[in-house]
Amino acid sequence: MLSLRTIFYLDKYIYIDEHISTQTLIYISRTQDLESGCLNPIGYWSIYQEKVNATIQYNAMAASILQEISLKYSAAGPLLEGVNRCLNNTDFESQNTLTQSYMLNAAASVGDWDKWQTYYDALDAKSISNGDTIFWRNDNKAKLVLYQYFPTSSTGDVLITSSILIGLTKHPNPSQDLLNKMGSIAKWLSGRMTRYGGFYASQPTSSATEALTRFGRKINTNETNVVVSLRQNDTEVFNVTINKQNRLLLQSMEIASPFAVYKFIVTGKGSPFIQLSTSYNTKIAKGEDAAFELTARATALNCFGGLARKVDVTVSIRYTGDRDESGDTIVSVDILTGYSADFSSVSQLPYIEDYRMNGNKALLYLSSVNGTATEFTLTTYLQNRVSIFQAASVVAQEIVTGETGGARYKYPCGSELVTK
Repeated sequence: MLSLRTIFYLDKYIYIDEHISTQTLIYISRTQDLESGCLNPIGYWSIYQEKVNATIQYNAMAASILQEISLKYSAAGPLLEGVNRCLNNTDFESQNTLTQSYMLNAAASVGDWDKWQTYYDALDAKSISNGDTIFWRNDNKAKLVLYQYFPTSSTGDVLITSSILIGLTKHPNPSQDLLNKMGSIAKWLSGRMTRYGGFYASQPTSSATEALTRFGRKINTNETNVVVSLRQNDTEVFNVTINKQNRLLLQSMEIASPFAVYKFIVTGKGSPFIQLSTSYNTKIAKGEDAAFELTARATALNCFGGLARKVDVTVSIRYTGDRDESGDTIVSVDILTGYSADFSSVSQLPYIEDYRMNGNKALLYLSSVNGTATEFTLTTYLQNRVSIFQAASVVAQEIVTGETGGARYKYPCGSELVTK
């Protein structure tokens, strides 16, 4: 379904054979139950990997997409009628918050504003206010997902919050109170953004970017003329004018003194987006200062010409901090150049609750680590031949306290097989 939406928008800029979208719609139509109207969520993956009603969540998402593309693709109309029938027979209150946010979007997309108001009132009651920001939390307590831990100051959920903001921005005549709430939501989302403009995972990044863009359109004015001044005490360190000619241009500068009191002064008409970002390196504690005792070794059954098709990276981790056990912990395993991780080797281990790739690092989430050594082996396979292999790192970090520990390992097809 998401690929169909991608085709719809790409077709505005590049040539795409109409046969592709037609065949995609035909395939989707074959998954629709004619009696209930519900689409079968074949291959649909919830970002939370939890036991949700995937059928309703998928159909709520599909309703918005089918409405978007229905003017161009006539075959989407009958599909949308069935999906709406499916959602109309769904109990909104029994769904989780993410599914409810999708249902809010679906109601807005088809212009059912009575239902939209009912859904919004229910979601508004779940919202959390923090100063002048508003956000929503994931109500699933069974399992947590890695991307939520990267912005450690965040207690909310980017995907749910951005999905709700999208649903609010679709209102054709929002009141000033609703616009103010949108602004509070947008401010919270902006605070979760990384210095690179993303939100730590592709799905939240896509949703949050769309939400902030739609909100920007709501409050945009052709008369934009804003002066932004950054002051350190009484000294101006940055000044920029934003107008119609440069309002889409990113303007930035490095601040010489990161640990100081700064004040933004904004004058004029418009809505500029301002962000302060801090870069820092986390010191990996060693020896007596480390809260985790880590060892890592790479082994290979056979080496041919200095290369191994399969390399197993075995990691042993033990908590040695001040408590009986650690809290939520991320173990980051650098993958050797030219190799890719096979997560099936760790997916069935009960103490590894989530895992994913981030660049060349395999991230594994453990809800706790105690004083007894826990060992796991991550299998990697050769994808691209390279001639030089550098030593790789394994780092453990406790999410809340920041306690760390580290180890290194070398390529096994050499003179030294193990390094700590």
